[in-house]
Amino acid sequence: MADRGTIRVGHISALTWNQLKINEAIVPGLPELNRQMPSGLQALPEGVSCRSMTAAEAASWLETHAPGQEAEKFVAGKVPIYHPQKFGTGLGAEYEQFLTDSNVRTDLIEAAAGAHPDRPLLCRLEYQDSDCGASARILHLGEKAALTMIIDCTSGREAAGLAAVSTRAVLERGAHLTLVCAQTLGRRFLHLGDLGVDIEVLSSTKFLLGGGTSLGGLVIDYGCKPEFNQRLKQEQLFNFGAYMPAQSAYMQTLGLETLAVRYRQQAANGQRQEKPLREH
Repeated sequence: MADRGTIRVGHISALTWNQLKINEAIVPGLPELNRQMPSGLQALPEGVSCRSMTAAEAASWLETHAPGQEAEKFVAGKVPIYHPQKFGTGLGAEYEQFLTDSNVRTDLIEAAAGAHPDRPLLCRLEYQDSDCGASARILHLGEKAALTMIIDCTSGREAAGLAAVSTRAVLERGAHLTLVCAQTLGRRFLHLGDLGVDIEVLSSTKFLLGGGTSLGGLVIDYGCKPEFNQRLKQEQLFNFGAYMPAQSAYMQTLGLETLAVRYRQQAANGQRQEKPLREH
């Protein structure tokens, strides 16, 4: 496979994360794409439509429909590294440029205003050994629409290749989106997944502790909603503080000792459930 070069991913567009570079990674020797992935969409529920767009058409659509936001030009006298990235993503501007340079088409999936499909929309992306493929989609939900979408990326267990998956959502007032991403790619696959979210709320009780002895959580702000960031700092952190009690922190630290064991068991449980779900 031809070598495209190196890109930087994961430089999340929130100031603290940028400064500390906690989530940043370098992807060396990124291969050229050798497959344009199909949409993978199963039968569309009532009230849901899909059409394919070029990268330029997708960018133009976002300019028109996505919420307006102006990037900060200077922070503390410096130009932020995320400034050219007008629409924040989890993997960054270089990943977006990689998709554009590779002529990856974008599926525009729209749910009509008030639509409430009675079943989830399934997107199944099946990769073969040596596939280097990418797919991109924009989910647009009209006012008071509700949609559940499942994105399933899968391959053979020993398969190798590249799976680049980009997903962004634009929700009108009162719309509700439930997005489920399942990844069962071979262990030698490079998976570049970009959820395209603005804010993530995670439970450390679920992911770290593994029990019910204390409660904890994380809020990850990707820098796209400055008004939310300000409110979080001025109200929530002012009233409740940013640090959990010492006893809770101690209990969650104990949970780290069994994290690897629990994740292995969860992965095994997921594999056991995979077969009946595929046959359903």
